Amino acid sequence: MATLTAFKSTNGGDDDGEGNGTTMNAELGTSDAAVEFSSDGEYLDDDSQDLIRDGSVNVSFHGKRKGMPVRRKACIIAIVAIIAIAVTVVAIVAGKKSQCDKKIDNGGIYVPAWGMVRLPENIVPLSYNIALWPNLTTSHVHGNTTIEIRVTSGMADAILVHAKNMNITSRSLQAVTSTGVKDLDVKKFFFSDNHDFYVIEPSTPVPAGMYALQFTFDYSLNNGLVGLYGSEYRTAAGEVRKLATTQFEPTDARRAFPCFDEPAMKAVFNISLVRDAGHTALSNMDIEQNETLGNGLVRVHFSPTVRMSTYLVAFVVSDFHFVQGHTNNSQCPPIKVRVWCREESIAQTQLALNTGIDVLGYYETFYNICYPLQKQDLVAIPDFAAGAMENWGLITYRETALLYNNFSSSTSNEQRVVVVVAHELAHQWFGDLVTMDWWDDLWLNEGFATFMEYIGAGHYAKGQWDMQNQFMVDAFERALASDALPSSHPILATVHSPSQINEIFDSISYSKGGSILRMLRGVIGEKAFINGIRLYLRKHAFGSARTADLWAAMDEVYKMTPSVSDFMDTWTLQMGYPLITVSKSNRGLVAGQQRFLIGGNGTTTDSKFHSEFGYVWHVPITYQTDVRSYKTVSFLNHTPVSVEPPEAYQWIKLNAGNEFFYRVNYEADNWASLTAQLSLNHSVLSVADRAGLIDDAFALANDGRVDIVTAMATTDYLDKEDNYVPWLTGIEVLSHVSTLLSVRPGYGKFKTEYEVCITYLYPLAGVLLEEVAKRHCQGWLQ
Repeated sequence: MATLTAFKSTNGGDDDGEGNGTTMNAELGTSDAAVEFSSDGEYLDDDSQDLIRDGSVNVSFHGKRKGMPVRRKACIIAIVAIIAIAVTVVAIVAGKKSQCDKKIDNGGIYVPAWGMVRLPENIVPLSYNIALWPNLTTSHVHGNTTIEIRVTSGMADAILVHAKNMNITSRSLQAVTSTGVKDLDVKKFFFSDNHDFYVIEPSTPVPAGMYALQFTFDYSLNNGLVGLYGSEYRTAAGEVRKLATTQFEPTDARRAFPCFDEPAMKAVFNISLVRDAGHTALSNMDIEQNETLGNGLVRVHFSPTVRMSTYLVAFVVSDFHFVQGHTNNSQCPPIKVRVWCREESIAQTQLALNTGIDVLGYYETFYNICYPLQKQDLVAIPDFAAGAMENWGLITYRETALLYNNFSSSTSNEQRVVVVVAHELAHQWFGDLVTMDWWDDLWLNEGFATFMEYIGAGHYAKGQWDMQNQFMVDAFERALASDALPSSHPILATVHSPSQINEIFDSISYSKGGSILRMLRGVIGEKAFINGIRLYLRKHAFGSARTADLWAAMDEVYKMTPSVSDFMDTWTLQMGYPLITVSKSNRGLVAGQQRFLIGGNGTTTDSKFHSEFGYVWHVPITYQTDVRSYKTVSFLNHTPVSVEPPEAYQWIKLNAGNEFFYRVNYEADNWASLTAQLSLNHSVLSVADRAGLIDDAFALANDGRVDIVTAMATTDYLDKEDNYVPWLTGIEVLSHVSTLLSVRPGYGKFKTEYEVCITYLYPLAGVLLEEVAKRHCQGWLQ
């Protein structure tokens, strides 16, 4: 437990440019578009480029005049061929000299570097010097940035950075050598707004080597909750207090300062912020120096960061107060943990502080890697769009996700604070220390943090909240519901633009991502799973990685057939999941698979995503009977497998412990035996199995695969259930039934039958929660 000590701190201790190229006038959407090349030197529009790149349009040449003589045609064809050869030779030579341009796309059309979505790979940032003054009085930001870069290969005839919604007032390009710094002539600077690029075109291409980019800029402190933005709150006395804060994920660091705004483009950041004397300035690292400027202003210099991504950079300038404590892990140096908020809420910070100290130390042991920074700040922001943001060393939260009132907040509020803190601290390793290479691997960040938040919160709660079983209803069942829809997407979905990136911050990346990690742990065992995670983090620390890198680490610590990579690829590279059907055959009891798709027969007409596996998965099979459990994992793929128990049995339940990401259907007699077992002695089945049976039965009934009577029978035993998780699953599915019946004549009978749930919930809820439980039940029944 941390000692509660309150402090008031004041930090004491787009130019437009034109290019050269060709214009294509094509009839888009046809297979033989006529293309004319003009000589006015304009570039292709982005829509045309995209269509050509993905093959939606073919490019062919047609003469403009009809009835042309054959000889003349032949001459022209010969001339065109000679020109084409010459252009090809020039393109090859240029390609060797200038690898940053990527000017020739797969349609053979000239595309400048700024016409591509991604930054060139051969120009990388090494460090930033960022100085910002977010003036809270005028709501204006003044800044300057110097970026040290390296051209790693080839000749660069254009250098791109990201910049958005700012006025760049001065800029320069310099060569950096062992003898000093030299200004280079630049042909033009301009904004290319399609992909938020600011382009620097040197007068002559620059060779491999070190360079410096310098920018001076200004912009308004926006209130859009992205980039560096302004916020405010009112004190109890009604006084308005202003602050500035940041939200850069996924692609909004470019709104605060010019930068290489891609997750793999990691660098060291040297940051300074100007503040009023009465405010505090925070960033990712501890304060190195406070410099008095006069006129009541102070420049705060922060220690250089470790190598990190732009989206994890953060600033807060405010009049907040804080409480603090330190971790106590004998294997690692103590880490300063502070929780910041408005002064009037300081008494509500103890839970977050205790959780932060406990879970941060626990994660150091779990990952077997000490937290690499000297401090961890947690800040409650009055206006915040997300629940929280895992900025390295400076995590920002919505106030309701960080503050807890011991006297008026509910237990669910308490658990939410602990879970959100645990989620964001998990990111400090999985996401911050090792970052996904590009946003199509977002699930590596969010799926793992979702998985870990239940482990971290469970450690803090010392088992009181049964967090591992709560994962069932909070993440597992939610992901099953979302992923059964035709509108789902693979965990690994190709994304390019900021809008596409934002779309995948969803239950597939978070909940399904966490669920398949839970499944993998169930297949290879906890020891191998943890060892694989540790190996992955060590190999890629302070760098970036892809999903294949995680599977490679798991393959290295655990050998199986299929390999971890082959097994998990079927779960990440295609959307959806299988329905396992158990049926009798001349071979005994067998299990086969088909994709479970609501309103479909296992196929989809949506051509947006193609499955290279034909919607067939490597499915781990375990089962339990009324006699014993069979936890040895076997794999089902294309061919049905036998699941015939070796001894006589009354019922069989596949996916023992509900660890694996699929649904199961049985023949009617087995469903009847399972529901009878629940009524006779439900404790024979685990909490997860009981919740899973209810959820599967109603999902199958919703799709017409099981009759509603069978589904309802799985809830008949709930009057004997004393665990929260099956009850919550039951309430969720019965709420859906209630909605369907609410306009039908039979609703009255249903309502009468299930109002008895209030009686059953009374002893579970306790005297203090009796009225809450009553209102909740009445709400979903009415």
